[in-house]
Amino acid sequence: MHNKLTKALIVKSIILYTLSNLLISCGSGGTVIYKTPTPTPAIINISALSATSVTRAGGAVTIQAILDKNTEQTQIVTLETSNPNDNINISSQPNQCRLRNADESCIFTITTATQESSTPLGYTTLIFHNSGNIQLSQNQLQLQVINPYTIYFAHNGINGYTGDLLGQAINKGASGINNGVAGADYLCNHDESKPASLTNANYKAMIVDGVNRQACYSADCIFEGINENIDWVLKPRAAYRNTNNEVSIITNESGIYTFIPDYLTPSITQPSLSALVYLPGNFTIDYGIAFQWTGLSGVWTMYPPTSLTNTGLCSTLNGGTTSYWDNSSNIGTGNVGNQFSNIPSFSTPTLTLTQIAAGNRSCAESALVSISSTWINGLICVQQ
Repeated sequence: MHNKLTKALIVKSIILYTLSNLLISCGSGGTVIYKTPTPTPAIINISALSATSVTRAGGAVTIQAILDKNTEQTQIVTLETSNPNDNINISSQPNQCRLRNADESCIFTITTATQESSTPLGYTTLIFHNSGNIQLSQNQLQLQVINPYTIYFAHNGINGYTGDLLGQAINKGASGINNGVAGADYLCNHDESKPASLTNANYKAMIVDGVNRQACYSADCIFEGINENIDWVLKPRAAYRNTNNEVSIITNESGIYTFIPDYLTPSITQPSLSALVYLPGNFTIDYGIAFQWTGLSGVWTMYPPTSLTNTGLCSTLNGGTTSYWDNSSNIGTGNVGNQFSNIPSFSTPTLTLTQIAAGNRSCAESALVSISSTWINGLICVQQ
């Protein structure tokens, strides 16, 4: 009898303890409150389905708006643009969409107007609004709009160019010029490989001598940025495409681009886009490996000279005066970049520093076709 009473008291205590944890007193009475989970609110996800960089003349970007849950009222999402920093005209199809059911979506296609502008690189902001009560995952997307300049490889047909760029320009009809950089510019504007669609465009050669043309005097222009440029061929914050209409580089605020890998500043390396200069698939068969006279080091400074007579710039020493890119003898060398063909089995072009700095070659060399070696020397020509 005593054991049964003890067990009954224990059970009763447990029941009372349990009930006390379920009851919340309110005044003199008690009310049981059942906590229900708060439902996750619906959301409209805004995301880019394509890259958010687009060429100015007729490029397109696609943006998706998708509703993740059913809603009681129709959500109307609209798109507008804001472009305070550049004169960019764009259109959207559609400019609004209606969403009500889960997983229902619409796609905005934003197209840039077919126009040319002197501004090579601009930005516009896509702004989304919803007239309903559902929140957007984001209400703004930045769109980079580029109007790329063209870069091409000048190589004088099958002949190539020696390091005497001044002399070859004069032989082709140039007058009033007195240095190799000016000669290289003349050759860029009169080479048979100049794009036919841009016959009226002006080109300059990506070549330096430290006097008439310079990219940087410090590695990657880290000291004074764009102030280190002298008649430099690349503009700051500009886009460039090759003759296959592929965007190949986008420059920084110093008018240069960094490489993969960039051993000085690995955190700001240039994304690998496309080949700097486009070479058709049969180029290596017809012409050989493409080299370009540049005079550059891999960090955009002038190639360091080894002596007064061997500057890496095909120089001529006249008394106490040195001139550059006017020497076609075997004495002295010129620094070159190296661009392989686009043949997949041969190589895959990437933005590595060898495109502007791959060693040096004899100033007398222009092209060679032999059983063991085939190559051609030319110039990187940049639209201005």
